[in-house]
Amino acid sequence: MLNNESIKVDEWICLNKLSTNYAKSIYLLTGNSFNKAEEEKANFQIHINNVVLHRKRSVKYLGVLSDES
Repeated sequence: MLNNESIKVDEWICLNKLSTNYAKSIYLLTGNSFNKAEEEKANFQIHINNVVLHRKRSVKYLGVLSDES
Protein backbone atom coordinates (compact mmCIF):
# COMPACT_ATOMS: atom_id res chain seq x y z
CA MET A 1 0.00 0.00 0.00
CA LEU A 2 2.83 2.38 0.84
CA ASN A 3 4.49 1.83 -2.53
CA ASN A 4 1.20 2.67 -4.26
CA GLU A 5 1.01 5.93 -2.32
CA SER A 6 4.62 6.73 -3.19
CA ILE A 7 3.62 6.68 -6.87
CA LYS A 8 1.04 9.38 -6.11
CA VAL A 9 3.69 11.42 -4.27
CA ASP A 10 6.03 11.17 -7.25
CA GLU A 11 3.23 12.25 -9.63
CA TRP A 12 2.42 15.23 -7.38
CA ILE A 13 6.08 16.27 -7.32
CA CYS A 14 6.27 16.12 -11.12
CA LEU A 15 2.98 17.98 -11.64
CA ASN A 16 4.17 20.80 -9.38
CA LYS A 17 7.50 21.01 -11.23
CA LEU A 18 9.50 20.03 -8.17
CA SER A 19 12.42 17.65 -8.01
CA THR A 20 13.60 15.19 -5.41
CA ASN A 21 16.90 13.38 -5.17
CA TYR A 22 15.56 9.92 -4.37
CA ALA A 23 19.09 8.53 -4.16
CA LYS A 24 19.59 10.65 -1.02
CA SER A 25 16.12 10.01 0.41
CA ILE A 26 15.63 7.74 3.42
CA TYR A 27 12.80 6.68 5.67
CA LEU A 28 12.54 6.54 9.44
CA LEU A 29 9.99 4.53 11.41
CA THR A 30 8.77 6.43 14.43
CA GLY A 31 6.55 5.63 17.34
CA ASN A 32 6.66 3.47 20.43
CA SER A 33 9.62 1.15 20.72
CA PHE A 34 9.28 -2.11 18.79
CA ASN A 35 9.94 -5.55 20.13
CA LYS A 36 12.07 -7.87 17.99
CA ALA A 37 9.08 -9.63 16.32
CA GLU A 38 7.47 -6.33 15.34
CA GLU A 39 10.76 -5.04 14.00
CA GLU A 40 11.13 -8.06 11.70
CA LYS A 41 7.66 -7.37 10.30
CA ALA A 42 8.68 -3.74 9.72
CA ASN A 43 11.50 -4.75 7.35
CA PHE A 44 10.06 -3.77 3.99
CA GLN A 45 11.21 -1.82 0.98
CA ILE A 46 9.82 1.48 -0.17
CA HIS A 47 10.21 2.27 -3.86
CA ILE A 48 9.78 5.67 -5.44
CA ASN A 49 10.46 6.14 -9.13
CA ASN A 50 12.25 2.75 -9.27
CA VAL A 51 14.63 3.76 -6.46
CA VAL A 52 14.69 1.85 -3.17
CA LEU A 53 14.68 4.13 -0.12
CA HIS A 54 16.92 3.02 2.72
CA ARG A 55 15.86 2.80 6.35
CA LYS A 56 17.78 4.75 8.97
CA ARG A 57 17.53 4.37 12.75
CA SER A 58 18.23 8.07 13.32
CA VAL A 59 18.57 11.18 11.19
CA LYS A 60 19.88 14.67 11.76
CA TYR A 61 17.81 17.38 10.06
CA LEU A 62 18.47 21.08 10.54
CA GLY A 63 20.61 20.28 13.58
CA VAL A 64 17.90 18.19 15.29
CA LEU A 65 18.59 14.50 15.83
CA SER A 66 15.50 12.28 15.50
CA ASP A 67 15.43 8.56 16.15
CA GLU A 68 12.83 5.79 16.01
CA SER A 69 11.69 6.29 19.58
